[in-house]
Amino acid sequence: EIAFALYMFAEIISLILSDYQAQAFHFFTKRALLIPVVYTTIVVTTNLKRGKNFFILFIVGSLVTALIYLIIALQFYFNNLYQITPSGPSIFQHPITASEIISFVVLFLFAFIINEKTDWKTKLLLYSGFAISLLTLIATYKRTGWMGVATGIVLILIITRKWKILIPVFILGIVLFL
Repeated sequence: EIAFALYMFAEIISLILSDYQAQAFHFFTKRALLIPVVYTTIVVTTNLKRGKNFFILFIVGSLVTALIYLIIALQFYFNNLYQITPSGPSIFQHPITASEIISFVVLFLFAFIINEKTDWKTKLLLYSGFAISLLTLIATYKRTGWMGVATGIVLILIITRKWKILIPVFILGIVLFL
């Protein structure tokens, strides 16, 4: 865990040398508190069943959070605030981070839709979750999340050898370019 130790050492030096120490301390604590997440995830997933339960909890929690974000984004839209601000509502303080976290959920659900052969009830839940998370990603109004999802979807389609889905997308891209 030398990498984490060196990273924290660099953060402490940055904190000490910063002209804005209060803000630097705020960012330092946020980053330092993320490190236990790595170890907690490893400890919780001691077997496949616990790993699946942990993953399902992550997806469900993300979708509940996404629904809350969508409700606030609708209010944001109806008040014409998208024209004023460069991003969607920042209820999580950092819209870029929110879009990037939601992009993981979009990619996970897309991969399950493409790869899993499940019954129609599970497919319906997967499509619903995918739609909710995709709408939330769009509502963040951040291109970083959008580009990440686009790249991830293309990679998933290439890895799973679903070339037929990419052909219309490339044709549409060429038409739009011309």
